[in-house]
Amino acid sequence: MSDKVDLWHAITTAHLPATALPILAAIRHRADVFVQRDNDSLWVHWPMGQLDVVRCLLPIRDVQFFRSEGGHWFPLHSRLPSSVMPPATEKQCLASILIPDRLEQIPPDSTTLTTTKLRVVTGGSPQVTTALRCAVESLRGWADTATTRELSSVRGSLNGEQAMLLGEKLPSIPNATRYWGTTVLVPVGYRIDPLVPLAVVRELVGASETELVVFDDNGLDVVPKDAFEILSRSHVRLALKPRTPNLM
Repeated sequence: MSDKVDLWHAITTAHLPATALPILAAIRHRADVFVQRDNDSLWVHWPMGQLDVVRCLLPIRDVQFFRSEGGHWFPLHSRLPSSVMPPATEKQCLASILIPDRLEQIPPDSTTLTTTKLRVVTGGSPQVTTALRCAVESLRGWADTATTRELSSVRGSLNGEQAMLLGEKLPSIPNATRYWGTTVLVPVGYRIDPLVPLAVVRELVGASETELVVFDDNGLDVVPKDAFEILSRSHVRLALKPRTPNLM
């Protein structure tokens, strides 16, 4: 089991704004999910290893996750206990406080759309590198010395002066930006903010099944998967070859 899964497996509690209660409707049927009211906030509790509960809570703004150990409450990614902890009140079953309201039809023109700005911020769990972006010129030395097997294990997209490589065993290129992920690529050492499931990220940016979503400090790009092909020395040399301007 990976460190990332182990980390979330130990999380059993979340602190969130009380206004987010309706979002918990997706897990209202769970008899092992309990809630405590704490002024304008809620504490949600569940057994260890219930990742479906975690996925339901991830999109909530300002949600904080905790694990309990030795009578102390440790925030996610922290080794120090928090001074914030659940109140000494009775826990209630989620279904007892989340009562379905009467359904009413809402005219389309009265719907208010809110825009969530996706970005990357430092942090997150350690991840395996699956892609890198660098200058095409930086590929020259590696492409000239790499074996045929090393080249064929990498797929590349060479666009102008920039190159992006995908693969499990990527070369060590100076000044390259390295990424983690598969269908959504995020720079290593960063995470997406707000912290939402990657499937939701793809839906928000309108990416199709044939496209990759690539984040960087300046925002994001949507790149067609068919722009990547098995890399060869000829690809790199052709990309580096000066282009003769068309004078016609």
